[in-house]
Amino acid sequence: NGNNHLITVVDPGNGVFFSGPVITNAGAAASVKNLMIDSPRLGSCSVVEGISFTSTTGSITGNTILHLDSVGGCQKESTGIELMTPVTVTVSGNRVLWGNGPALSVTCPGWPNCNGGGTVIISGNEFTTSLNHTVVYLSGVGGSFTKNALDANVIYNDSLYLTNTFPGMQITSNNINLASGAASGNAIYVGSDNTVITGNRIFNFGKNESSAVGINN
Repeated sequence: NGNNHLITVVDPGNGVFFSGPVITNAGAAASVKNLMIDSPRLGSCSVVEGISFTSTTGSITGNTILHLDSVGGCQKESTGIELMTPVTVTVSGNRVLWGNGPALSVTCPGWPNCNGGGTVIISGNEFTTSLNHTVVYLSGVGGSFTKNALDANVIYNDSLYLTNTFPGMQITSNNINLASGAASGNAIYVGSDNTVITGNRIFNFGKNESSAVGINN
């Protein structure tokens, strides 16, 4: 329990850039709640995972993760919340705002051998990212993604990208705002069979002319 304390990420200096997770699990069960993580203006080759779980059961709730964007030439992608299967994790009530990579990434590194994959329950979160980055990436798991708000400064990528999720995955009652007017991306891209997509609100407006698709399968 972070008790609303703040962890500020900095580069070590002398040409060395921060790389890796700020918080990660050390065993088969882990939970993180009520923590703030900020990484303002790191070096150009910094790669930050705010909270990273691998092969774990637990929860990530009520956290705020800010400014996971580096500056300069490298522009490597950082990730707000990263889950690597197999996982059984609830992600709820978090705010992941403004980074140069996914706000949430759930992946199976060894697809198609996902060691059981797992289940994620993702609800009531606020996710944003900077230009030209997918906001949420889901792969290799089952479960649900409900009542989340995605404010997607998307130009060429997708707000919510699903691939190889398990049959019956629920995508329901989310608000997706393509704030910059997605020039050619998708609000929801579905690369998985038997996904249930219902009751989502998708808004596509902004300064850029758009040929984006609301839901693309």
